[in-house]
Amino acid sequence: MKNYRIEMRDGIMLSTDIYFPQTQSTASFPVIIERTPYDKTAPSRSEKTVSGQQITRQEMAKYFNKHGFIVVYQDCRGRYESEGSSQNILMKLKMVLIHYNGLWNNPGVMAK
Repeated sequence: MKNYRIEMRDGIMLSTDIYFPQTQSTASFPVIIERTPYDKTAPSRSEKTVSGQQITRQEMAKYFNKHGFIVVYQDCRGRYESEGSSQNILMKLKMVLIHYNGLWNNPGVMAK
């Protein structure tokens, strides 16, 4: 799911890409979440193969999907496709905790 909008308590929408494992299973899956102020669609300089080749976030998500993980990339508040204005670190932490709580209440997500 590309550019899925997740609504925060104050009505601000955060732009989120969600990659699901390709399976017919109805089981819950663990979730890997990366929230970034640097554009969720741009390649990350830290995501590389063992040989040092840079890979895209989509390739990284595909790898983890094959191993049974849901992968979530999200633009931080006020950055790129997300609404609102950027916040200080304490407010960001509060919003992350609220966001994660919302994700855990969705079917197919394993909260541990």
